[in-house]
Amino acid sequence: MLLAGVLGKDQPRPLLHLALAMALAAIPFGDGHGLSKFLIREALVLGFFALVLYRMLPGAAGAAARKVAVALGGGIFHVLGELSYSIYLIHLLILQPVAAFVITHYGDGLGAPLRFAIVLAVVLPVVCLLSFVTYRLIEMPGQQLGRVVLRRFARKKPALEPSPAE
Repeated sequence: MLLAGVLGKDQPRPLLHLALAMALAAIPFGDGHGLSKFLIREALVLGFFALVLYRMLPGAAGAAARKVAVALGGGIFHVLGELSYSIYLIHLLILQPVAAFVITHYGDGLGAPLRFAIVLAVVLPVVCLLSFVTYRLIEMPGQQLGRVVLRRFARKKPALEPSPAE
């Protein structure tokens, strides 16, 4: 949020926002202690900074960050972004019974990586398909309804009356 907040500013101060984001990322939480976890959190902040604010990076770094940002902003990643809320809501409804079935029927007969692969192979396409259906049948109509309601009931800004000097 701190990094994206730079985009809406008239006089952006990206380094200030980056410093604040890095300071927040430096705060250990959970079992996030240790130099390696600290460095990973800081690298993630720098990476997101580069992706969000690539226009402010000089030379080759800006060009490389732009290519990555453009690739992540289009195609399948855009579709996954649109479906992400549906995926979030649906995934456990599918994952729990599938994982329970695989564990119950195959248990220790299969290694953990193979059980994971089987569950993933079943859950991923089902969740994506159901998410697409709920997105098209529920989310999109709901968004349209929300726009209609907002247009209908939004306050009209009163026109300013001219001052006596005008």
